[in-house]
Amino acid sequence: MAHLVDIRYHQYGSTTPGGSSTQISTSPTAPTRVATVRFPLVCGTSLVELDGIIHVNNDNTNATDTQFVTVEIRRGATLIYQSNIEIDDEVVDDYTFVTFKHIDPLHVRCMDDVVYTLSIHSNVTNMFFHTPVNLTAKRYLVDSNAR
Repeated sequence: MAHLVDIRYHQYGSTTPGGSSTQISTSPTAPTRVATVRFPLVCGTSLVELDGIIHVNNDNTNATDTQFVTVEIRRGATLIYQSNIEIDDEVVDDYTFVTFKHIDPLHVRCMDDVVYTLSIHSNVTNMFFHTPVNLTAKRYLVDSNAR
């Protein structure tokens, strides 16, 4: 059995859809950071459920191959989730949203300052993410004695 013990979130632009716009990096080694959540202390066997949404707009008019964004979640420096999402060409349903969900199982005595970072990069230029953006992290304590 698991019990919800903590919830953290990073949210901005929730009242201004299509508001601010940020260009997405084309570098897999230097992706654009989108959101961060932090747990000051995690003890015991836990599950961290991560989910969220990013709005994406493809303004690239020169690409001839598949155009996509790569969404990544890291715990500290460790990559724990990665997904490629195809984004349609400019003027062909190119303004869309990307949702994601991941469970990170933690089997630790105690960890200080557990940081999850959501980042994104693209394989083409002129790809942007827009508000609203949301990253939610819910930590569940797992009771290993429950049957």
